[in-house]
Amino acid sequence: MRYNIICYLFLIVLLTDPVCASEVAVLDTYTHTVEMGPDDSFHEINALVIVPGTLQEIILNLPPRTEKLQVFVDENRCDFMLEEKKGYSVVTCKLPDDSMTKHFISITYYTDYPIFELQNKVMYNSEFIPSYNTSKFNYILKLPVGYIIPDEKEVSFFVHPEPRSIYSDGQRIILLWEQRNVDSNFEISVMMEPTGASSSNILLLIGTLALLILFGAGYRNYSKKRGRKNAVIPVSYPALVEHEKVVVDLLEKADGNVMWQKQIQVGSGFSKVKVSRVLQSLEKRGVIRKEAWGNTNKIHLITEHGVITSVDSNEPE
Repeated sequence: MRYNIICYLFLIVLLTDPVCASEVAVLDTYTHTVEMGPDDSFHEINALVIVPGTLQEIILNLPPRTEKLQVFVDENRCDFMLEEKKGYSVVTCKLPDDSMTKHFISITYYTDYPIFELQNKVMYNSEFIPSYNTSKFNYILKLPVGYIIPDEKEVSFFVHPEPRSIYSDGQRIILLWEQRNVDSNFEISVMMEPTGASSSNILLLIGTLALLILFGAGYRNYSKKRGRKNAVIPVSYPALVEHEKVVVDLLEKADGNVMWQKQIQVGSGFSKVKVSRVLQSLEKRGVIRKEAWGNTNKIHLITEHGVITSVDSNEPE
């Protein structure tokens, strides 16, 4: 009897003692967006955190050498403390003194830490160190303007881990990772290079220009003979997703609606593999026609009467 009473008393103390009681926050959603520049990168973190009623502060881990740090909680500027650790920084921000159990946290800062130069390439390396269990984790990396993923090997050789998607906004290559229930470190590594930096790209571009010189004059004469007599009748295509519309827009603006495949790669900023995949999809749907020329392809936009009208789509990539 005495033993049972002691057990009950110990259980009551365990549940009511603030030191023993569980006060663990949960990051319901965590979205980290990185916009790379020539010398550093701009970071924006948006997180929805669920906290116990008695928790008074939130701790998040950031890369080292953070500058111009700003922290907002529920859209109000927050008092915070920044502490540099070995290999990362720790920011502690106070929560409002209220009974709310959900808070929206927004953090912005600059850092040059995860960027390394390797010969003619640039490596971005960063690590998410979760302070709390993260239910839904998103990481968005926007490469610098004019940079692409090298195409001499498979994308997986230069990007780790494999992202959910790689696309472009017309200016930048964008990579997206999504993870669920992240409770351990998540490391991201991306190798990139300026457009046309590799010798293979330069040689291919020279070959393409030579072909254009040989065949360009003849094709222009052919285009002039075709004329645009029936230019009032538009062509309708199936709904195009964003990356397909980028390619179609390039072909619409090209002379005679024809481009070399390498020109499309350079103009879109897509990788070689990405361009091949997009062109294959457009060819199957009857939007473009491929014409083999030696080691490359000439891409024709299929038109009727010379005017093209593509259909916008909000379908995600």
